[in-house]
Amino acid sequence: MAAGLLRRLGYSDLAWLFLHRAARCGGAEAGSVRAEEVRLLLDLGLPESALLRAKQAVDPQLPLLEAVAHAMADRPGRATALLDVAAQRADSGEAHAMVAAARVAVAVEAGDFGAAAEYATAAEPQRLTPATRTTLLVNLATTAARTGRTDEAAGYLEQAEATAPLRLLLDPFARELLAALPTRITDPEVVGRLRAVAQRAGLP
Repeated sequence: MAAGLLRRLGYSDLAWLFLHRAARCGGAEAGSVRAEEVRLLLDLGLPESALLRAKQAVDPQLPLLEAVAHAMADRPGRATALLDVAAQRADSGEAHAMVAAARVAVAVEAGDFGAAAEYATAAEPQRLTPATRTTLLVNLATTAARTGRTDEAAGYLEQAEATAPLRLLLDPFARELLAALPTRITDPEVVGRLRAVAQRAGLP
């Protein structure tokens, strides 16, 4: 969706206008439009506004986004409850993988990196869309970096670039890791590969 690209490029106002016009058209895509609005509000650090938007439509991704919003608003219990319900309703391997990826995101948001690593074992990246897989890999890189596994974190970032290079380039958390990790890694080969990823992402 064009609004998603505008959001990732940092054109939040244009993305919002685009989504507002799309929402007025209604139709079968209304849930997807609302989900993108929620993502935009989460990117802007507005979890409460995101939650209000999420209640205005029905879309399979909205409960997962609501869980992330609750985690951002420091309500981990509510986030967990939503994910538990989503897990019960999941009717395919892909749906279960989406819930697992959302659990990782919520755990990272809460700073519970041990739980994030545990949930990652059920995420099955191959079942996820490239966009969701890239987000998961960045969350796993964050988890690995925060728990002292810097070489592993670098590997996740390399996988993320191979999956969706533009999404990695535009992800602020990934860029932060790409800037910080090379000084914490002792293996020169790993450092070289990571610096190459950083350069392709436009970092000095």
